[in-house]
Order: sequence, then structure tokens, then C-alpha cells
Amino acid sequence: KEVGGKSPLWARAVAVLSVFVVSGLMHELIFYYATETKASWEVTAFFILHGLCLTIEVGLRRKVSPYVKVPNFIAIPVTLTFIYITALWLFFPPVTRFGTDLKAIAEYGTVLQLLFSTNHEC
Repeated sequence: KEVGGKSPLWARAVAVLSVFVVSGLMHELIFYYATETKASWEVTAFFILHGLCLTIEVGLRRKVSPYVKVPNFIAIPVTLTFIYITALWLFFPPVTRFGTDLKAIAEYGTVLQLLFSTNHEC
């Protein structure tokens, strides 16, 4: 039921989860083009996990917000630790497994050389 011009909580949860799923799939596609290997689905799992956790956090916040407020000096380190651990677990292994990180760094170096070279021949 729409209240005060806002969509229902379940509709917002579906929208948030959909965005995270699409983002995960797009990252899998980018990694496919960079590595030319089949998807490992680790990156998609990373984004789905974060979407689920964000949805749960928003739901809990609406339920307990009047009663409990987690101070920023606790919430920020907990959030950053969660992102760091899940990135090491799910996001970075596909990047480093096939040397994609090294290829990307080399390509960035080439672009920088082209941008800042004194000899601009076409």
C-alpha cells in the first residue's frame, strides 16, 4: 500500500536487489571480455550479497530506528570491514586469477604514455 507518496518497502527492496543483480551480471560480462574465460559467478555473488545485506539493513533500520541508533564510529568501521572482507573473498579473486589486474595496469600505463608523450604523431 502506498503511503505518503512512497512506494511500499517490498517494492523498493525488489528494485534495490534488481540493481545489484544487474550490476553483478555487468561486472561478469566485463571480466569475460577482459579474461575470455567463462564466468565464475563470484562477482555476481558479491553484488547479490551486498544487495541482500543493504535490503536487510534498511528493513531493520525501519523497525528498530526509533529504539536503537548505531553510532557512526561503530557503523562505519563495520561497513568498511564487511566490504573489505567480501571483496577479498568474492570480488578480487576473479580479477587476479588470470592476471587481469596486471593487464589493466599495463594498459593504463600505455594510455598515460600516449597522453603525456611529447611526440604526437597521428
